[in-house]
Amino acid sequence: MADESDDIPLVGEEAPLIDADPELLQAFLQQQRHRKKPTEARDATSDISITQTKSPKSTTTNPPNGAESVPRASSPRKPSDASPVVPTRTTYGLQTAAQLHKEKVSQAQHRKQLMESLDTSVSGRDAATVYRTKTGKVSDMAAQRAEEAARRRREEERLMEQMEWGKGLVQKQDRELKTKRLEDEKSQPLARYANDQELNRELSQRTRWDDPATKFIKNKSTSKPQYPVYQGPTPPPNRFGIQPGFRWDGVDRSNGFESNYFSTQNSRIASAQRDYVYRTEDL
Repeated sequence: MADESDDIPLVGEEAPLIDADPELLQAFLQQQRHRKKPTEARDATSDISITQTKSPKSTTTNPPNGAESVPRASSPRKPSDASPVVPTRTTYGLQTAAQLHKEKVSQAQHRKQLMESLDTSVSGRDAATVYRTKTGKVSDMAAQRAEEAARRRREEERLMEQMEWGKGLVQKQDRELKTKRLEDEKSQPLARYANDQELNRELSQRTRWDDPATKFIKNKSTSKPQYPVYQGPTPPPNRFGIQPGFRWDGVDRSNGFESNYFSTQNSRIASAQRDYVYRTEDL
């Protein structure tokens, strides 16, 4: 076997690929032996290493001298058992419109028969619809419908209450009182005499605007609102006579203007009286 440095080509020469025919590579090296220089062996060695490194990647490079490339056999794919394969039954080539339509109908029927032959747990034919929220959580439609009905009922009650307040609370009370009076009249006899106590009591409580004896009636019930008033010690006076609230704790938190105002008024009145007495003492 020749020396390893003798088989190294010169830098710049086109060497065949390593994965090519070994006989062609040996002939090329023999032709380049007489042109080899000792100083270029180191550079040629690095070129050979680079060629060896790149040679496995260049699988698509055409082989030299017109050699035919052998196609690589692709690994067979494993059949998938996840779902059955539906045959396409497609006919290729020049066809008429009737043939294409017939083929399309045949494929549709075949797919329909295949789906009908599948189990319901696989095809999901009779499966219940699952509703989900925006976050992906399964939602109960029956509970949602009940909640929506309750919300709609509360809204209707609110609108009815709003309409009732809009018509007037006093008018509603008058209508209820009138209805009650009519119900009471149904139980009364047809003929009512002067000794009917209930009729006399109703007539005596009726108020007339031109009755001069209205002011003498003592038993009239007044339905005026009663507000709580202040019941503590006497508060300091003010110019407008306003009483403090019933929650006042008796602490004067004013700036003293009211007390100065009344002191000035009292001193002015006292000075006027003193001047009057002084002017009239000689009379």
